[in-house]
Amino acid sequence: MLLASPDGATMGPGKPIAMLAYLLLEGETSRDKLIELLWGDQTDKNARNAFRQTLYRLRAALGEGNLEANSETVAIPSGNQPQSDVSQFEALLQAGRSEDALSVYRGPFLDGLGLDEGNFGQWVSMRRHNFEAKFHGALRRGIAARLERGDPQGAIDLALQLATSAPLEADAALLTFNTLVNAGRLDEGRAHLEMFTTRYRQEFQEEPPVEVRETIGRLRKHARVESNTPGAENRQAVGVIGREAELGKLAVAFNQVRKGSGAGFLIEGPAGVGKSAMVGEFMRRAATSGPILLLTGQEHTAGSRIPFASIASALRGTLNAPGLSGASRHLLADASRLLPELRDQFDLPETEQTDREASRVRLFEGLAALLDAVAYEQPVCVVLEDFHNAARESRDLVQYLAGRLTGVSVMFVVCYRTDKVAQSKTPGDISDDNSWIPPSFTRLPLGPLTMDAVKSLISGTIDSDILSEADIAQLAELSGGIPYRALELARQAGGGMNPGAVPTTLPDALWARLQGFSPAQQRLFLACALVERPIHIRIAAAAAHISDSAALDGVLALEAAGLLTQTVDGVRPTHDFAATLALKGTGPAGLALL
Repeated sequence: MLLASPDGATMGPGKPIAMLAYLLLEGETSRDKLIELLWGDQTDKNARNAFRQTLYRLRAALGEGNLEANSETVAIPSGNQPQSDVSQFEALLQAGRSEDALSVYRGPFLDGLGLDEGNFGQWVSMRRHNFEAKFHGALRRGIAARLERGDPQGAIDLALQLATSAPLEADAALLTFNTLVNAGRLDEGRAHLEMFTTRYRQEFQEEPPVEVRETIGRLRKHARVESNTPGAENRQAVGVIGREAELGKLAVAFNQVRKGSGAGFLIEGPAGVGKSAMVGEFMRRAATSGPILLLTGQEHTAGSRIPFASIASALRGTLNAPGLSGASRHLLADASRLLPELRDQFDLPETEQTDREASRVRLFEGLAALLDAVAYEQPVCVVLEDFHNAARESRDLVQYLAGRLTGVSVMFVVCYRTDKVAQSKTPGDISDDNSWIPPSFTRLPLGPLTMDAVKSLISGTIDSDILSEADIAQLAELSGGIPYRALELARQAGGGMNPGAVPTTLPDALWARLQGFSPAQQRLFLACALVERPIHIRIAAAAAHISDSAALDGVLALEAAGLLTQTVDGVRPTHDFAATLALKGTGPAGLALL
């Protein structure tokens, strides 16, 4: 970073610029201090003579009255200081305008001045390091801001600046990697980390820091999982296209969760708009970027409202998590009322009989303590699907946990169907009551995609030789901007069906899709839908009266079609109205068989 001299001023190279820089940053300075800094390697007589000549040139350049010097000290009056990019940079940072400050930063402080030796060189090095740290901090804030406002390319540009400025710093490499991943550019992120690893080994003759090695290990595991996951490309496309701003907000929030603060999001939108797909893409990126404990649960459907259904399902993922044994046995005993499996793992005291309200509070606090304990070891993300079907007790628990865990590395992501709210008016239904939403939650409404985004989605999934631009435009219009509807329209139109004859509601589209499967595969889907919670493939096979191998093949085919989803707990329907479809399609005889 070079200081700008006044218009038309000629100070000469070297020492005059150096003295001006020192006086601007350090203020009034003694003559002896300046002589020691700039001419410490010369004799006293030569040093003082050089000092007087430099002072003369500096005074001539700044103008009369702009430099005060007496027999003891030298100073630039505060009201007459020449403008410099240093002062602009620091003023913008103080005003919180990090991105504007970045445009002022021109490189290392006093770079190219050629006075990096001796006492002055040490001072320059200290100041250079200080300004560089401020520059890196501004870059980090700029990256977060651009991700949050849906500008992934802008965030990447800043991340690459950071990587160039700090080529051997692991945290800069990881932030650049995470920024690329959060922009959906995993392959580029992987390449960046690999280049950093090679550079680090060449420079230091040792392995890079453990965080980098662990991230590369996760990448390799992720690549194996993705290669064996049918339909992953379509789900990722639905989760990404047109959702960059929302994904950026989730990514920025989870970066703070990794640092020890809590967060919560309510993802709202109609069926098929891509809530689950977007959350799935966020989880995929988060799992690639660093350690994380992903806990997922889904509410029951078809009119049933079971207290704590999705939360109990999600929290079962903590049973083998590191850190659980660190929780209080008494609090785990309270939590075991919802998770009785805890008693299989720990010797827990019996819970006391109390009144209803006290019992409720103790249960809530026990579950909070459980999450607090596992979050001590790694950040936790709790995803609750189809929460519009949640009972009041479930909503009260989420509200309690969100308030209780604000300072803990736990993030809640709750998916909520708004069209279900509009339709639900059954007795006791509280789905249109928003009073349960925790104040700390950020609400992320997902609306229909723009027509350009829908066209991009369709074009990315269907060969251009099959559908013309006019066909794609017609399908985009028919979809109403709903991603899953657009994909179903494209799939069936690509198979030869007239676009106008394709079902345009998501339930009808899924029902039509289900009819394309064999009777055995349809029974498998119905079995999974009727159970209303993740089940093991063997159990689904027994319920559908098919072999285990046929069930596995069926699950893979149904998953590729977007009807079933495999989780660590088993297989479950992808959409919450799957149970309704099952009841609609199977009839009394089918129910009796299942």
